[in-house]
Amino acid sequence: MWEVWVALNPLPSEQPPVPAAACRLPIVQGPCQKPVTRWAFDAAQGKCITFSYGGCKGNGNQFYSEKECKEYCGAPPLAGTPTLPAPCPHRTVPGRGVSASVKLTRVEDELPAPSTWAPQEGAGSCRQHRRCLQK
Repeated sequence: MWEVWVALNPLPSEQPPVPAAACRLPIVQGPCQKPVTRWAFDAAQGKCITFSYGGCKGNGNQFYSEKECKEYCGAPPLAGTPTLPAPCPHRTVPGRGVSASVKLTRVEDELPAPSTWAPQEGAGSCRQHRRCLQK
């Protein structure tokens, strides 16, 4: 189990997009002139394609391999609705750690990284979260 301690300050607004959202982003080559081949999900075609990434100012819709692109975005076209489950009907209160910081626990094998952090309420809260995700 992974643990991280976060102060009660708000999280930064520049969080990487969740994989499903990243797959809906446009394919961005960026302005730099150091091209490398990357893979991206083309929502119009419903598949992963190669493109030339300039090396800077891209977005989350770029992957190092076709396999990685398919793992995040899937081979079939994505529907227009979000693919992540709706929030659990029972909201949990984050547990408190040292100095009243919020303790978060990684929920492994349920969502692709980096969107796998869930509040820890106490014993069993991750299991409750996993059950909710499976519904």
